[in-house]
Amino acid sequence: MKPIKTMLIAPPHFLYFNSLGIPQLTGYLESKGRQVKQILVDTLFYDYFLSEEQLRKGFSYLRTNVNDNFRKDIISEIKNYLPIKQSFFTNKSLNKDLLSLILDNKDQVIKLVHQAYVEFKTKNTQVEKEQFRLNHLIIKFGLKISSLPYYPTKIDPIQGITMRYNPFSISELEEATEDTKENPLISFYKEYLFPEIKAYNPSLLGIQINHESQVIPAFTILKWVKKELPSIKVIVGGSLISYLKDQVIKIDRLWEYFDFLGIGMGEYTLDTLVGCLENNGDYQTVPNLLYRKNGSFLKTKFQDVNLNDLAVPHYDESKPKPIIPYFSSSGCYWARCKFCEYPYHHNKFGHYNSKAIDLIIDDLKHIKNEYDPHLVFFCDSDILPSRLDELSDALIQEDLDLDLFVWIRAEKEFTSKEFCQKLKKAGIKAACMGLEAGSQRINDEMDKGIQVSDVDTIIRNFYDVGIIANIFSIVGLPGETREEVLLTREFFQRNKEFIKGDISISSFMLSTYCLISINPEEFGIEILHPEDDQLYPILNYSIDHGLTPEEAALFRDRFQEEFNDSSYTDGKFFISTLE
Repeated sequence: MKPIKTMLIAPPHFLYFNSLGIPQLTGYLESKGRQVKQILVDTLFYDYFLSEEQLRKGFSYLRTNVNDNFRKDIISEIKNYLPIKQSFFTNKSLNKDLLSLILDNKDQVIKLVHQAYVEFKTKNTQVEKEQFRLNHLIIKFGLKISSLPYYPTKIDPIQGITMRYNPFSISELEEATEDTKENPLISFYKEYLFPEIKAYNPSLLGIQINHESQVIPAFTILKWVKKELPSIKVIVGGSLISYLKDQVIKIDRLWEYFDFLGIGMGEYTLDTLVGCLENNGDYQTVPNLLYRKNGSFLKTKFQDVNLNDLAVPHYDESKPKPIIPYFSSSGCYWARCKFCEYPYHHNKFGHYNSKAIDLIIDDLKHIKNEYDPHLVFFCDSDILPSRLDELSDALIQEDLDLDLFVWIRAEKEFTSKEFCQKLKKAGIKAACMGLEAGSQRINDEMDKGIQVSDVDTIIRNFYDVGIIANIFSIVGLPGETREEVLLTREFFQRNKEFIKGDISISSFMLSTYCLISINPEEFGIEILHPEDDQLYPILNYSIDHGLTPEEAALFRDRFQEEFNDSSYTDGKFFISTLE
């Protein structure tokens, strides 16, 4: 029996720290003795597009492109980077128009982008907060320049790659994977990724799609693999794929790109599938799998993954003092919010479950010894206060000297300053929680299960004990009035000075499988059904009372302008943890 070689790939998405899914799967397969190689494309991707060669191509394109609309568009975007103007240009040149300024100083710009990126890779979080922020802006600027030859495609250190194509339209997705003019991944993959796949020659290839920005990058890989290496079996998974599985299985054209869909957590799925391929076994023995046979779609039994079985993730991390993602539980222990998809997830992918505290401590010891991280970023959707209390006891006893970022719900327990002091002593450096609406009535309608007044108290408690608060909110939840949305503004006005992390303000989007979508008439909503041949994680809608989607977007933009520094907010949740 010849061992099956597995390759797992995370398409590019985020510069500053590893995604968790592929390292978690790799660590588990290695613990089972499987032969596996992972490729987290982020590092290769950003190395390539922040290289001098790509930056010079961008400047050449900017100089020679004479389309006025193009230049206006570019200059309008570049103005967002004016906080770094003094770093790039001498005082003598500051009265020139911005475009001339950039072009006349291209060598200086390239040098500073190179310095900022090298400092990120060699010092990472060991620089002061303001220097990291400045480097972040310089890197954003550099990626804006290097992506110009593929205009209107954009590359960003937080958002990854964004194209004009709708990644959820199957026709546009297929077009994007063939567009050599606007899809920079085609030439990049051809030089850096495809040779690695060929050299390793796996029998099984797994691709993760967690985010919208990973859809086109993933399918660009899949298209090449099915054309050049058709004998490779391909499985696609990730949170976005799991969420859209009922839609994906109905679109025949998508199945030309892969053989299997992995649903939910993939550890048991991949391990069993490898064994099945080695022994020419029956796919029905593989849990959490969707596949086609003789023109029909088949689904295997669902099996919850016991988190106590999981090994420490296999991170590809060479930077000093990195941010290390980690998760100790799956699902949401509340799972009742009507605007959220977690109630659907619980019905389809198992309920909230968590890893034993002693095993978490063992993992954190390994992470501390192996990586000496600046921050361990817990990716749990939320952590029960009682569980966080137990974890804090263990952290204090072990004296691990780790800083942690956690996601919580604004439960009553956090209104106790004594409890917050304990969390700080245990190493909780930052926490993120959802306010959603400043109106208690709206939160109650959405079954949020928190009190707005408690969020006020928790923010102040965190501020007093030295925990950085990050707050999420949503404007335009169904039925919210103009008067009520202003309560959200009032909330941030009275708390802004105490929130040292990110203030994230979004407008309501109707998730396809949330409870509101299942019973739209209860909320006065009429769903505008999507076109055929399209995936739809979000639904368009009209509403007969309260704010319309358009009005909500206007309030969102107004509040973001008032409470956010637009050049900083997209990384503030972790940049704020620097000294």
